[in-house]
Amino acid sequence: MASWGWRLALSAISDYALVAVGNPLTYDGKASFGRAGNRAREVSMDVRQKWNARWLAVVLAAILVLAIGLVVVLWAFGLVSEGSFGREVAKGLLQLIAVVVVAGGVSVFVQRYLTERDRRWSTWQRRDEELRSMLDETVAAYHATKLARRLIRALLWDDAAGNTVELTTYDDQMFSLNSAQLDFEALSLATQVLKDPRVDERSLTADFETIEKSLNRVVKEYESKRRHVAYGKGTIGTLPNLADFIAKARAGCFKNDIANPTEHAIEMLRSALRMPATSKPVNRL
Repeated sequence: MASWGWRLALSAISDYALVAVGNPLTYDGKASFGRAGNRAREVSMDVRQKWNARWLAVVLAAILVLAIGLVVVLWAFGLVSEGSFGREVAKGLLQLIAVVVVAGGVSVFVQRYLTERDRRWSTWQRRDEELRSMLDETVAAYHATKLARRLIRALLWDDAAGNTVELTTYDDQMFSLNSAQLDFEALSLATQVLKDPRVDERSLTADFETIEKSLNRVVKEYESKRRHVAYGKGTIGTLPNLADFIAKARAGCFKNDIANPTEHAIEMLRSALRMPATSKPVNRL
């Protein structure tokens, strides 16, 4: 007779586990969490889990109150004498009360576990999204810089006064370089607050700052020397920072101040994305 209380309580616990934890085939953190196509389903599942958990808590509480009430009634009316049916019922109810209390504790533990799991996955997803966005922006800014450099070198006029820079070319490509310089400046600021254990923020920030400062020298020169170009006096000889920027890789600043730091930053970001988001912090110099 008393065993029915255990069977009922264990059934309630198993039902709660299925409701709260869910089917692992439909909620796989590695396979589905973080994919845009499954985001709506995950949100719906999370809401459904919380709603079902609350209903189960209400049911368990109702069972607990009812069981305690029945025990009190049986005891008050003297129906728990030795060998009586009421005594067996009371034993089953007491067992049910004990297991419902245990089930309530398990439900609280499982709910906290689910909340913490979801919080961790959300943090890991956000970190990966930040790194991917930073990688894409780095590659785009670097390609824009390389394109401007190639176009300036290709569109120079070679005459008796030296390599002359046309105003239209100068304006167009300085606009591109100015945008790239601002992008690298934004990346430098974003890296300082990245707080991802897979990335050495100081090293990555140093790379972006080196690139930004090199491009900034060319842009500052444009601000002060554009009028010379506008009046036909803009030769490479009068624009030393631009000359350094478009010089051959071994002779100018492009390789050491732009290409190498960019390649280092890209490799650092790619390596970080290949690592799991739970990885230990990288060694910082």
